[in-house]
Amino acid sequence: MKFVKIINTGEMFDVNESINLRNINKILSLLSNGNKIQHLYTWKYDDSDIVCYGCCKGSAGNENKHELPPGGEKRIKGIENSDIQLLFGDIFILMRNKKLCDLDTSNYGLFYSMYFEGFDDCITSEDENLNENLNGFIVNDELSSSDELEKCPEYGSPEYGSPEYGSPEEELDGEELDEDNNLY
Repeated sequence: MKFVKIINTGEMFDVNESINLRNINKILSLLSNGNKIQHLYTWKYDDSDIVCYGCCKGSAGNENKHELPPGGEKRIKGIENSDIQLLFGDIFILMRNKKLCDLDTSNYGLFYSMYFEGFDDCITSEDENLNENLNGFIVNDELSSSDELEKCPEYGSPEYGSPEYGSPEEELDGEELDEDNNLY
């Protein structure tokens, strides 16, 4: 049977292993280097369930970077919502429809996209207006579409020493800078 293994870097792999509902915890623990794997969350997906197995406890540096979809039904008391719970080590994602079914990374990707749908559609009309003027810049609190910016003269050019910009050789009127006596 195929299922998805997500290692702590967030990388996903298809796993093909002989597994059933009776030996699932044992097999997944063996595949996760002996970590105690538990059924953490379940999501409804079409006529099936997507189930997540993993560990909620672990050592620093072994956190799993994968973000689970929101709305997972908690299977263990005391854990956070699926989209904020910190998990450690490997995460296993399986599909169940009365019995376990094949699930590969591409199918999990479709499920994942469906559960995150709507989070990318949070654009307001103000955002749309701003996006139309991405090439513009702000002048006097107004968005300008002019492409011309005032250029500063380069060091050594004739304009660099002009009165408008001051001369690099210009003295500080005999004033010296104060010594910095602050303790840092």
